[in-house]
Amino acid sequence: MTMNTNFTLQEKINITPSEKELFEFLLSVVENNQTKTVMRVAGGWVRDKLMGNEANDIDISLDNMTGEEFGSLVKEQINAGKP
Repeated sequence: MTMNTNFTLQEKINITPSEKELFEFLLSVVENNQTKTVMRVAGGWVRDKLMGNEANDIDISLDNMTGEEFGSLVKEQINAGKP
């Protein structure tokens, strides 16, 4: 199996306005709940952005809670009408 290695990595990742809004919202969930959670963007989104391509989904890893626990905090913040 041969791999195509003819690609250029971007020096800077450009995020869309909606991606920026999502990242800011997720950070606000951490700040508003004082969880000290470290979030990292992972997976294909990172690869696609480094290659200068658009990405359709974003995987977020969490260091101190499950996705279900974090999802509950996200839901609470949305239901409370917090930014």
